[in-house]
Amino acid sequence: MSGKAFAGLIAFLIILITGILIYLNEHAIIRNFESRESGKINVLFSNLKHAIKSHLLNGESEKFFEFVQSYKDLPGVKLVAVFDSSGNIIFHMGDRGEIPSKLSLFQADILRYSPERKVYEVFSRVRGENGKSVGVMLKVDVTPYREGIARTNLLIFTIIALIVIFGFIMVVTTFTNRVIKPISRVSGLMQDVARGVYNVQLEVPRSSEIYEFAENFNQMVKLLDEKEGRLERQKSQFKIISEISRLGLDIKSVEEFFKSVVVIIRSEFNFLNVTYFTVDSSKKLRLAAISGYLEDYIDENYVIDVGYGIIGSSVLIGDVIVINDVSKSPQFVPLYDAPIQSEVAIPIRKKGKIVGVLDISSDKMNAFTSEDVKVFKTIAETISLILEKFDSTVENVKLLFKLESVYKLTRDLVLIRDIDKIFENAAKIIHSVLGKKELVVEIYERVENLLVMKSIYGSLKEPLPYEYIQSVNEGIIGRAVREKTLIHVPDIILEPKAVRYYKTVSSEIVVPLIVENEVIGAINCEAGAVNAFDSVDILVLQTIADTLSIAVHNARMYQKISESENKYRAIFENSSEAIFRIDQNGQFIEINPAFVKIFGFAPEDKVSLYDLFISSQEVKKFKEELENYGQISGFDAQLKNKDGETLNVKISLKISLKTALETYYDGAIVDLTDYLKMRDKIYEADKLRGLAQIAGGMAHEFNNIFAGILGSAQLIKMKFSKEDKVYQWADIIERATMRGAELVKKLIAYARGGKLKISNLNINEVIIETLQKFGHVGEITFKTEFEPQIPEIPGDREQIIQVFYNIIQNGIEAMENGGTLYIKTGHKWFDQKSVNDPEFVAGEYVYVSISDTGIGMSEEILSRIFEPFFTTKRVLGKSGLGLSMVHGIVKNHGGYIAVSSVPGKGSTFDIFFPVGEKLK
Repeated sequence: MSGKAFAGLIAFLIILITGILIYLNEHAIIRNFESRESGKINVLFSNLKHAIKSHLLNGESEKFFEFVQSYKDLPGVKLVAVFDSSGNIIFHMGDRGEIPSKLSLFQADILRYSPERKVYEVFSRVRGENGKSVGVMLKVDVTPYREGIARTNLLIFTIIALIVIFGFIMVVTTFTNRVIKPISRVSGLMQDVARGVYNVQLEVPRSSEIYEFAENFNQMVKLLDEKEGRLERQKSQFKIISEISRLGLDIKSVEEFFKSVVVIIRSEFNFLNVTYFTVDSSKKLRLAAISGYLEDYIDENYVIDVGYGIIGSSVLIGDVIVINDVSKSPQFVPLYDAPIQSEVAIPIRKKGKIVGVLDISSDKMNAFTSEDVKVFKTIAETISLILEKFDSTVENVKLLFKLESVYKLTRDLVLIRDIDKIFENAAKIIHSVLGKKELVVEIYERVENLLVMKSIYGSLKEPLPYEYIQSVNEGIIGRAVREKTLIHVPDIILEPKAVRYYKTVSSEIVVPLIVENEVIGAINCEAGAVNAFDSVDILVLQTIADTLSIAVHNARMYQKISESENKYRAIFENSSEAIFRIDQNGQFIEINPAFVKIFGFAPEDKVSLYDLFISSQEVKKFKEELENYGQISGFDAQLKNKDGETLNVKISLKISLKTALETYYDGAIVDLTDYLKMRDKIYEADKLRGLAQIAGGMAHEFNNIFAGILGSAQLIKMKFSKEDKVYQWADIIERATMRGAELVKKLIAYARGGKLKISNLNINEVIIETLQKFGHVGEITFKTEFEPQIPEIPGDREQIIQVFYNIIQNGIEAMENGGTLYIKTGHKWFDQKSVNDPEFVAGEYVYVSISDTGIGMSEEILSRIFEPFFTTKRVLGKSGLGLSMVHGIVKNHGGYIAVSSVPGKGSTFDIFFPVGEKLK
């Protein structure tokens, strides 16, 4: 019985039983009770009226009262009252409160029930035979009876409620068992289905309300399971067919193809053995490929006859043979105890002819299902199609190879930055892509109106110059470049304007390389056959040309960027100027090595440009100019380095990058400190040269004058005696003239005039000889440090002695209270920066360093010590020509002199004489 019928039956029974019980209660119990009660009351009332009529109205009151007393013992009689015709009470028994005040409200002989008091009331008038009449009223209490009826009703309705509850429970139980539980089961099964588990069934009784739904659900799951199985099989089939198809596209030989096929099939299905046998012209089956257990036992020399075993039988009958239990097959031939339990052999056809057999064996019984056989047949059909379409497939393979090569070109060439390498690789790739016989691939680069061959690859029949250049106005290549379009010449004989560089060329195709509508080169392909290039070749070449154009353009851009970056980096790294980048707060972001060298700050030091300014006023002025003009050019300032030294610099600055949040400035600082010092040195040198020229000219003039005076004075002395005053005056004139001549001699030495008596001098010996002239000098100590193997120098011995003498004498005079005079000699190579002299030339020098511990000199005095006639000892009769003469003699010997001094600590003279130079 179905759930709906069962539920209907239950509902019908409940309604039926409920109706019967209600009917019985209403008709069999309540009406029976009321009929019984009303009958009882009617009997009592009838007897009472009879007694009234018989006794009371006939004057037999005592009998009537006696009769009425019997009503007193009857249960439920609540009132018996008798009234006269006026309504006055003649007699009553019972509760007087039950007597109504108005009898007119009561209809005679009508039994009435009062629900409020739960009593039956009846009133009637009795007329006697004598004409007298009285009214009589009877009231009977029916509360006990009504309570009995209520209990009966309660019992009946309780039974009805229990029946309804029982029915509801049965319906709910039935609904739960037949609907809820199956639906809950469906929910769990749906989750299994969602997880891909399809081997599930929803089992419900046929009588269940969801039986039809369960059947539909099971059918759906079955369909999903079948679909999943088909999808898996299709997936497997597609994978195998895809792999085999891919192998077919890349096929180079049938043997290699089948060797790969058997490996793929075995690895996909995990079979024991997969083999392929070819059918040769002698109707023999020869093993061509094997993968699996038997690899170690049989090889390509294994041959069987057609009809032998399962493999041979499949060729004989020309159909697939499936054996799922080889122990029951007489066709099965065991091989080397291989644990074969199932075997299938599939013939492979080519144009309807069996050319081989694909044999698959498993170590499990019933290993091959009908679906597996379908897959094997599909594989066989695929293989057959590959074999049948081998020739056309070769063309497809070439196309795929070409497209793959184009991809390779796109992938590789765009990453190359060397243009020559791009052209070289492109030519080889194009040659391999096209795969034509007697093909020559040339790639040209356009340089203004010339086409320069950058790469060539292929078989050349004639020699070609290493470098080939042609005009854009020549040949097919030039035409393609001018017209910016691909030109294909299938037969070059039909192109009279073609410039044929090779006699063997029969067809040609030129593709221009275009970037941003500008031709940067061309690809030229020439072949020895007519119509050598088809539409696929044209498409491939155009694609390659587009990619090659982009690759060349990218390489050029990369080279420009790289050159610009290298140029900037070289300038940044190698510049002698301090180059830097700062943010808007002046904080250094990047500094070059020159900055580190000049200022001593490392890149990791947190320092601001404005921290380097010595003057806050300069900082204010600098910021105002930067704010007003956005850049600064040649701002003169004094900055301090890490050691606190003052540097005179020029600053240039401009905005390099500006964003919404930050502004960056690039700038350069030129350190003018050494330049200014050198400028002062040059100025001093120029001044000394000018003074030397003046002094030299004056000295020669004075020499002539002193010669005449000295001769005249000597003649006068010859004319007079020594006692004569004239002689004495002449002697005075002679001595004064001699002193003047000595001064002139010094001036000539300062002016680098005079003749030198050159000889090879050992500087150590010259110094010793000079020191011997001084002997013992007060509290002054001489300390020497000579280099023993010092080389000799060419020079005038007397003049060199005069140099050392004047310097030593100057040092002795600076140490009035005694001290130490150090003399050191040596020789080595000096570069241009070793000596603070703008005229210094790098080379090998003998050097002499003479230091004293005297009073030293100020900067002002130090800057003038070599000026002629400058002296701080005029009161001592000094002429101021001693150090001037030293400077002139050293310069006259091709040497250099440098002086340093610290007031209160002493001075140092460093003299440098070149080694091995002959003075002219």
